Amino acid sequence: MPIKVAPYLSAWSYSRLSDYEECPLKAKCKHLDKIAEPGGEALERGKRIHTLAEQYTMRRLTELPPELANFPEEFGGLRARKDVECERQLAVNRNWQPCGWFGADAWLRIVVDVTYAGATPDEPGRVVVDHKTGKIRVENASQLDLYGLVMFAYYPGIKRVDSALWYLDQGEIVSKSLVPDEAPALRAKWEQRVAPMLADRTFAPTPGNGCRWCFYGQSGKAKRGPGLCQF
Repeated sequence: MPIKVAPYLSAWSYSRLSDYEECPLKAKCKHLDKIAEPGGEALERGKRIHTLAEQYTMRRLTELPPELANFPEEFGGLRARKDVECERQLAVNRNWQPCGWFGADAWLRIVVDVTYAGATPDEPGRVVVDHKTGKIRVENASQLDLYGLVMFAYYPGIKRVDSALWYLDQGEIVSKSLVPDEAPALRAKWEQRVAPMLADRTFAPTPGNGCRWCFYGQSGKAKRGPGLCQF
């Protein structure tokens, strides 16, 4: 019996939403129809460096890899901690409550590269670090809101979340702190932003400059792809 494909997206992540906002049809092909894009050099490099970062943080490597050389003190600090967690999968339901990663009610999923207890005993909190490779992109900073919101869901007693993007190639850090009073407005903002994607049933393409590189279309690099879009 053929596998029945759901006619809509019922759960999201930052990357899935980014694909949708770039082009709804791309999101459908990639996330509903499960037609995978071929892995490029940049993608494979990013995966390799993330693995190196996890291995070094968890003391499975003795020497700091050259790819992490812009953050020697920061990675040294992570290695010295006993409460560090890497590649943690977290999911919340539509009420922003924790749920299973594969649960039927999973609504938002995030993968946290690094997290540990932060702040002080008088002001308990969490710290989140996301490793980035490649170019610095201003829009990536919005991910920091999601890290904070999900951490507040999993640790309801904390007073703040300090999240940071470590741009490993450039040696730059983008950071943001959130407190619980900011959560309601941020949750409403993300619910409004993701609503069009979760309500979409047609997934019409949005032609643009990206079509030249889209794997799912008929132009540019897509000539080697499935040609599912006319652009």
